[in-house]
Amino acid sequence: SGNTETTTANLSHNSAWERDKNKFTLSLNGAYGVQEKTDSSGNKDKVEFVNNFNEKAQFNRNFSENFYWYVAETGEVDKIINLEYRITVGPGLGYNVIKKDPFKLDFELGAAYINQKFEDKDADDNISGRLAEKFSWKISSNSNLWFNTEILVNIEDTDDYRANFELGVDVKINQNWLIRATIQDKFYNNATDPQEKNDIIFMTSIVFKY
Repeated sequence: SGNTETTTANLSHNSAWERDKNKFTLSLNGAYGVQEKTDSSGNKDKVEFVNNFNEKAQFNRNFSENFYWYVAETGEVDKIINLEYRITVGPGLGYNVIKKDPFKLDFELGAAYINQKFEDKDADDNISGRLAEKFSWKISSNSNLWFNTEILVNIEDTDDYRANFELGVDVKINQNWLIRATIQDKFYNNATDPQEKNDIIFMTSIVFKY
């Protein structure tokens, strides 16, 4: 028997800029969690169960009512799966399937250059095809739900692919504060270490909106 104490912290920033046919979005997300276990003898052991940071930036330019070009960039660090860094950048074509409230749905198809390094391994890079969907539902004036999917496949080795999924919901407490719950699943098929293959994170947080 013993006691367990868990400490978690999340930091998130999302912003968007739109003018005429142009749109720029930026998101910054970081999470840290540590669990301290005390056994019956009083010995303490601290274990990190989440320690990551990622940033995403994307520029869109509409060239018709529903089609747009985009350039997207993502940077990631995840200590739990021994990822020292991963940079993904590339252009593509997007299509607004639905863009009227309460639903919005976009599909994107493009290419991406990926450069990554895991701890104690050499850096590697590749050119991948990218397919993504972005769905959002304004459930009410106080709540929103979203579901995003991204699949990246190495064009030289189709067994080397990654899939990222995110499901989230926001519930407004008042004019500036929200409660947010998200679940993320990052799957890397070509990982040799089982710890690096699948990374699932569930987070709840209080969000300040300005």
